[in-house]
Amino acid sequence: MMTRSDLKHSALLMMSGVVLLTGCVTMTGQFTLTAVDVEGKAINAVAHVQGRHIYTVRNGICAAHPKAVVTIRSLQTGKELESESPYQCP
Repeated sequence: MMTRSDLKHSALLMMSGVVLLTGCVTMTGQFTLTAVDVEGKAINAVAHVQGRHIYTVRNGICAAHPKAVVTIRSLQTGKELESESPYQCP
C-alpha cells in the first residue's frame, strides 16, 4: 500500500515527465532557412535541412549574425513554419 508521501512523489514524477515531454519538439520534413541581418539585408546563407536540424542551422546563423531574423519554410509547401518562424536571434 502506498503512503501519502509515496503518492505525492509519484504525482510529482508524473508531472515532471509530462512537462519534459511537452518541451521536446521533433520536426519532420524538409525546410529552407533564410535570414536577414539587423538592417534588413539578406544574409548570404540559404540552407536546406531535414527535420530537427533546423535548430543547428538557425543557431549557427544567430552565432554569426546576432539580431538577425531567421525564416524557416517548408521545402514542399513554401509555407512558413508557424511555431518556429520568424525567429529573432538574440
